[in-house]
Amino acid sequence: MSGKRIEMNDLLHLASVSSPTISLDGRKLVYVTTILDEQSDRYQSALIYRDLETGAEKRLTQGEDQNTSPLWSPDGTMLMYLSDRDGMKQVYVQSVPDGQPKKVTQTKNGISQFFWHPDSEHLFFSTKIDVSPEKNKNIAASSADQPKVLRTTKINYKSNDEGLFDLNLEDRICIQSIKKSEFKILTDYSIGYGLKRLGDISPDGRYLLCERKIEKDNPFNQDTGIWLIDLQNGEQKWLTETYKTGVFGEATFSPDGHYVAMLGNTKRYETPNQFTVYLYNRLNDELVDLLPQQDMQLGDWAVGDFQQNRTTPCLQWAFDSKSVYFTASVDGGVDLYQATINGDFEPITEFGTHIFEFSLNPVADQAIIGLSAPDVPSDLYPLNLVKKQLGTVLTHMNQAQFKQKATAKYEPIQCRTRDGQKLGGFLVYPVDYEEERHYPLVLNIHGGPYTMHAATFHHEVQVMAASGYAVLLLNPRGSFGNGQNFVSQVTGHYGEGDYQDLMDGLDYVLNHFPFIDPTSLYVTGGSYGGFMTNWIVSHTNRFKRAITQRSMSNFVSLFGTSDIGYHFIKDEMHADIHDIETLWKKSPLAYVHNVETPILIMQSEQDYRCPMEQAEQWYTALKYDRKDAEFIRFPNSTHELSRSGIPSLRIKRLRLMMEWFGK
Repeated sequence: MSGKRIEMNDLLHLASVSSPTISLDGRKLVYVTTILDEQSDRYQSALIYRDLETGAEKRLTQGEDQNTSPLWSPDGTMLMYLSDRDGMKQVYVQSVPDGQPKKVTQTKNGISQFFWHPDSEHLFFSTKIDVSPEKNKNIAASSADQPKVLRTTKINYKSNDEGLFDLNLEDRICIQSIKKSEFKILTDYSIGYGLKRLGDISPDGRYLLCERKIEKDNPFNQDTGIWLIDLQNGEQKWLTETYKTGVFGEATFSPDGHYVAMLGNTKRYETPNQFTVYLYNRLNDELVDLLPQQDMQLGDWAVGDFQQNRTTPCLQWAFDSKSVYFTASVDGGVDLYQATINGDFEPITEFGTHIFEFSLNPVADQAIIGLSAPDVPSDLYPLNLVKKQLGTVLTHMNQAQFKQKATAKYEPIQCRTRDGQKLGGFLVYPVDYEEERHYPLVLNIHGGPYTMHAATFHHEVQVMAASGYAVLLLNPRGSFGNGQNFVSQVTGHYGEGDYQDLMDGLDYVLNHFPFIDPTSLYVTGGSYGGFMTNWIVSHTNRFKRAITQRSMSNFVSLFGTSDIGYHFIKDEMHADIHDIETLWKKSPLAYVHNVETPILIMQSEQDYRCPMEQAEQWYTALKYDRKDAEFIRFPNSTHELSRSGIPSLRIKRLRLMMEWFGK
């Protein structure tokens, strides 16, 4: 393959595109471009305006800030978006394309999401509100410059996203005029795992939809439901009360106001539960599953490290109120699907690549989709929803940079596990592949485990292939994309069928692709993939070197140190802190004496999901047993280092990984 190879530093020279939003007349588009700026070592995002009729474009925001989440006003005259130009994310509005930005909100704790009121004069937004008694607020104000002491009686007092909580702050949805800074608090809310939408407002502006925890003050119940709030009289209705349990979110009114569509699952919350589409009929008070015969996970669950600032809703109504559109993750691809209010279902695309976002045209059978593939990092395309035809690319985001670049070939693979189940994934060829040569191979294991390797642009994988390695991306049991039974088989069975799937898939590739050197096998993974890397090297010596990242090594201690340990570990292991024998049996640390593979351990200092102590225990035990191990700790980084961490540390991480494999 001719052309220059993808390099680590290319991450600093490529741009991602996201959050397409179309004006209500269907003629204008605004989207976000994001780069990793080397000089400031920050992410920078700009808003781009495009006239869909003439193709003319204009940059709407300037500077080195993050400007994200654009939304057109219902009257089509203004654009609203989030910006951190003053240090904290606040809401701004400006006329398009020639207006100047105006700061609308000035909340103390910033804004996380927002949406317009139908009158184009008000907005709804989410922020954190101090709910402590007034006397405590005065004490806090007088000691604002002093170190804070955390005092809690709660079991959930931290998160990977926020660190240690300020327990006086709670999430609220508020309403405010765009002409005044005062706002009114409306309700609490919650957004379930894998969901994005804050809420929605009825076309007449009277009713607010939001997702809430069913038991707000019970940290052992993660279930959520959908509430309908009458903004005139304050009455509230629990739309999903029929089921009592489950996770429901992404609720959105049909344009005619007659229906509410939502994503949901009626079972008690567990991470592997797949979503389906539910339809609530406001005229007869009926809630039905629109996809009772479908067995797929809705939404985008593709593993990657490139796309940024994706904010468009997972579920969107057609302009005629007769159907909804959504993506689903199936067999290594993320495609677009349609379900009608009568229960008809069909795929709109069958690309088998990665639709990472979409936005429906409010007046036509058209969508703007964000598409990624191994040779397409991130671009926007028009899609005719009736003809199911993709139009000419709109953005050409990285055309100049990729003109001379060679990307790695992804070859889909399908085989059978030893117990007869379908196992899929991709074999990524080394960029310099020649038929007569032999190449080393990296088994790259995804996290989750409830995610999915997909045919997308994954910079880390491209770097490995450009460095002369084949890369094996398998979706073992526990992965999305193969139905509910397949994904659920890993709970209570970590290190069993999932481990065998990975070994079976590796054996299949070695038997069918003779260019792979069976004496030069490497393994890496992060989070669950880090657990599996630890498990692999403590159960087989077939790999030359290993890299474990943000990993799990001891489920006994992880139960009490992870931000989600007290409920996630119980669900995943089918055991809690009172069943130490089971937790220890599933912990790689119990088998550390078996390790013979040289291993590099990478962990982030501020990772509250898989805390540093997991890496410390693993490393100390390895060194105590005189094993070949190295330890790297990344400062100012969380569980998200490889996807959205500090740019320079992301580059350094890749460099250290390739150096370790190259020893």
